[in-house]
Amino acid sequence: MIWIWIAAAFLLSWLIVSKKHIQIYHYIWLLMPIDDYGIETPVGMLKPYMIFILGVFLFDLLRFKGRISFFGGLRSFAVVMGLFVMMLISDTVNGNLGEGLTRHIMFTLVCIAALFYVPKLAEEEARVDMYNSLTAASIGYGSVFLLARLSLYFVKLPGVLAPGRYYDGMIMEMKNYSYGRLRGFFIDPNVVILCFILSSAIAFYGLFGKDILNRSKGYYIAVLAITTLCVYYSKSRTGLFCIAALLILIFAFSFVKASNKTNYFLALLILALIGIVFIIFKVIDYQYFFDLLFKEYQNRATFSDEDYGRLYIWRHAINYTLHHDFWFGTGQELLKNIIGRHPHNTWIVWIIDIGMIQGTIINLFFFGSIIWCYIRSRYIKAGRSGILGAFRLTLIVYIVALLFVDNAASSYLIFSFIIVTYLHTKEANEFTLSEGDIIENRISSSPS
Repeated sequence: MIWIWIAAAFLLSWLIVSKKHIQIYHYIWLLMPIDDYGIETPVGMLKPYMIFILGVFLFDLLRFKGRISFFGGLRSFAVVMGLFVMMLISDTVNGNLGEGLTRHIMFTLVCIAALFYVPKLAEEEARVDMYNSLTAASIGYGSVFLLARLSLYFVKLPGVLAPGRYYDGMIMEMKNYSYGRLRGFFIDPNVVILCFILSSAIAFYGLFGKDILNRSKGYYIAVLAITTLCVYYSKSRTGLFCIAALLILIFAFSFVKASNKTNYFLALLILALIGIVFIIFKVIDYQYFFDLLFKEYQNRATFSDEDYGRLYIWRHAINYTLHHDFWFGTGQELLKNIIGRHPHNTWIVWIIDIGMIQGTIINLFFFGSIIWCYIRSRYIKAGRSGILGAFRLTLIVYIVALLFVDNAASSYLIFSFIIVTYLHTKEANEFTLSEGDIIENRISSSPS
């Protein structure tokens, strides 16, 4: 039954974007939300988007007679394979050849898929196709997720409720939650936010900045409303914080960049609505509404709680790895058996999995990408920097979101970082080249 829900979500997403006549490459974003379902193999699960990108790769291989381009060429491909060898050595030494090796194989495959995909974004039209696909998937899949959640008030439909983590179902039953936690087609409710970060940035920028998709304001509002509801029903505190932070950051960024009265008016209208809500809460019993909205977020471990708090778990995980398996790591499955808790932090998990030095190298790939993008942003034309500025903010949101959940091989994480890095590199290089042409022309036209 779960595949009927998946088919419905894909079909709805396709209907939303079909009139835009996007290139076939960008249908990958209509398949990526299907994260926990696919074909099981000895090296991990082949997800629908992976099968799709493999088909596109083989098609391009035949069409271009073996000439396939990757972002960064063979050098980037060699770096990814070098990282995999590094991870394989650590897995072999620490005996983490089960789930750990599978996770690292999947990480490598997703990196290769992303390196193959990003050169398709060379033209502006292709990037708009990607933005359309991302926002359409948010509406299509998000609507199906919310429909499933709404159905619990009336009838329990097949494929909706999952009695545990490893069962099929869009809503995972958990104690202390009346209607469970929404997880969509992911394995964990805490990673639902990853599905919506890029599309939210596009919608925020389209609403407060420039309409790059030629869509109505209602379309962008729909993306944001569906995203917020999905994250709310996932009951992820980090997810809500990330959406709120992204809203505030892009709102401030776009408000400063806004160049027409409509965007200023919309921004002021939202500020007025926030003020009205604040006044209402001051006049009436706001505690009732707060409890109504967030009661299921209560009675959960806080950040610094002993035994269950994230800070407590991270400290014990790092201390054990530093004193026992500094060079090649412990492996998070083994560490969970030792300290009795899962680390719940992607960046710490890398260190635990493969060692302090190797894990730090992987983490520097992501953190360094943000620094690289901000450095390259200084060389991008002012008129083309708007959406890229919003994307730089999304990278920070990804970093924060994965501080509280382990999803090292996340397709959205890897694709987003490689894509945003590529776009900044390309735009900065084009600007540098055009500036060089101007200088050359001035020199050649000056009297000798």
